[in-house]
Amino acid sequence: MSGPASGKGGKDLTQGPIASTLLLFAVPTLASNVLQSLNGSINAIWVGRFLGAQALAATANANIIMFLMFSVVFGFGMLAGNLLGGWAADISLKTAAVGLLAWSAVFLAAFAFAASNIWLISLVCFAIGMGGGLGPILQVRLMDVAGEAQTMAAALHHAAFNLANALGPWLAGLAITAGLGWTAPGWVGFGLALGGIAILLVAFSLERRGSRRASGRDAIAPS
Repeated sequence: MSGPASGKGGKDLTQGPIASTLLLFAVPTLASNVLQSLNGSINAIWVGRFLGAQALAATANANIIMFLMFSVVFGFGMLAGNLLGGWAADISLKTAAVGLLAWSAVFLAAFAFAASNIWLISLVCFAIGMGGGLGPILQVRLMDVAGEAQTMAAALHHAAFNLANALGPWLAGLAITAGLGWTAPGWVGFGLALGGIAILLVAFSLERRGSRRASGRDAIAPS
């Protein structure tokens, strides 16, 4: 029995030899892992060659500390943010979205003042992690307004987050390169969070206008 037909110009991965098919399917993932490993190796070579062995050792140790902090402090912050964000979204989805962005803005700005104290920066990282509760809220929001284009809305949601994941570090790097200091990324995040609030408010305003227009058309439509 023949399997499902593949798309035009595509390859049906459910047909043919298993080993070669799996290898073909895994090549993009393997290539991305190789590029990531090369990135780490090049960074280590650059630091060791131009800054010295002590700087290389410092970056290696700092990476371990950052990993532990992010996995424990930031991770539990995201857990708390998802729990509290879900509770707030049940009351008012729009208020919860704006509130979490405002929360993120406040504590991203606080990063600049707390960075010199390990205990304060841990609390700030926990609070920033709580901003991760915004993801599910925006996902629900997109599902509400997407109509029948649910899959497209989910794809756009992930694409926007990936773009933000790239844009944030790039802007933060520009701020550091410009000589604004190592705490400048906090202010960059603060500005981006305020920009997110502005975009949400514009979206809510456009939605209200659209609802009023639709109500007006329904009111004047012949019975």
